[in-house]
Amino acid sequence: MAIVVFLIIFSVQFVGAYDNAAHGFSINFPSGWEQTQNPDVVVLYINDDGSASINIIVEETSASLADYVAASKTQLADLDYYELISEKSRTIGGLGGYELVYAWTLYDGGDSYDLQDKQVFFVQNGKAYIITCGADYYEYDAVLPTFEQTLESFRLTQTGTPATLNSNLIVGAIVIAVIVVLAIAIVVLRRRKRQPTQRQYDSTGTGTLYPPPPPPPPPP
Repeated sequence: MAIVVFLIIFSVQFVGAYDNAAHGFSINFPSGWEQTQNPDVVVLYINDDGSASINIIVEETSASLADYVAASKTQLADLDYYELISEKSRTIGGLGGYELVYAWTLYDGGDSYDLQDKQVFFVQNGKAYIITCGADYYEYDAVLPTFEQTLESFRLTQTGTPATLNSNLIVGAIVIAVIVVLAIAIVVLRRRKRQPTQRQYDSTGTGTLYPPPPPPPPPP
């Protein structure tokens, strides 16, 4: 799959609370994370070493939440080594939504990067709100509490103005959101090259992923 790497311009802004009156939502981003400017998302924050990010996209849609999520899953299934880890309905601040957690491998030239994303979808007042939390696959569990605190702070504040992002498909924002998360991974994690591995589930059945164990030592 062709990956477009966007030019990312960093602006150092260290804020917790974020309010977007135009799109009618508020959210508390992690303290110390940097806001990154990108024209294809409403807002994007990354952590200090660039191995994790959170972005939000808003787009107009006539689809229901169920239809939007179904179409999004179809798009995401085209990713390399895609694995859907979990999915469930989710309510945040009284607003009903849906959550997908998945892992996949990004290839960039001769390099590969294992990544894990959590996306939460809301459809309200003719708009889809998509929050994407992405991280290096091997660091996802460590940053997950931060992702959860941010997600739980999301609120709709008002109707807002119509979405202005260019999108003719109801899932156009999903593809863009994934590419932006991975553009950061390409730029920052290039120094941490990994070969693709077979991701496995643990024996508890919780869906937690872990790297395969090392091979046994040779016999004496």
